Amino acid sequence: MEQLSCVIIVNNNPNELEKCIKSVNVVSDEIIVVTNTHTNVPLKFEYKVKSVTAESNNEMDQYLLGISLVTNELVLLLNSSEHLSMDCQLSLIDVKLANNYWAYSIPVSYTIENKIVNLSAWKKRYEIRVFNKSKGKLRLHRMSLTWKPFNGLAKNKVLTGEITSKRFNKFSEFIHFAKQHSEIKAQYYLSNNKHTNYAKILIAPFIKFIVEYLLKGAIASGIQGYKISKIVAMSESIFQKRVMELQKGKTKL
Repeated sequence: MEQLSCVIIVNNNPNELEKCIKSVNVVSDEIIVVTNTHTNVPLKFEYKVKSVTAESNNEMDQYLLGISLVTNELVLLLNSSEHLSMDCQLSLIDVKLANNYWAYSIPVSYTIENKIVNLSAWKKRYEIRVFNKSKGKLRLHRMSLTWKPFNGLAKNKVLTGEITSKRFNKFSEFIHFAKQHSEIKAQYYLSNNKHTNYAKILIAPFIKFIVEYLLKGAIASGIQGYKISKIVAMSESIFQKRVMELQKGKTKL
């Protein structure tokens, strides 16, 4: 049976950490918790975990730090606000018994105010969360963490079950996150030599709302879907305006 290491980063919802660890304890042979200097987490659990503090608050840096410390080739990545379903735990046990792929995707659902919100009603969201660290590496692509094999294109298998993420207890937390994400995205956007204009500032938020609410199916989530679509549109507006400010040199990158 192959050994599995789990890396858990703690950026928000530290109170959910124990639930997260409990959901992976049965399937993980090693658990590494990566906190940051702004997160106060009392690691007094009944489970054996290794804890390390990252100097950076960037998720990519924290995951890379955790991966550098694991002793097994097979790695599972989680945020402290997430936990595995029972079906997903069983799927991971099957992976350990017969690991025939380099990477594995897991469906991810998000909750706001304790209700699951699926912004893509037409297509589930799958993320590569389990992979062989010697066969590829993590990278940042379009502001999302992805796994890329060192040689060619490797097929990944979709596991049954899901990861449930309790990212936001209130919509105000989601709004704060959206604003932070817009700032980071603006700097990333310009670093890739992309620019905006006044037409984009006016039109892009409206298009974003239509895409999220109608095309991605947020309308199926009722009032939550409407609120989220408005926040996403607002985030796009903040992003476009911030890019314009940086273009004009009002604020240094």
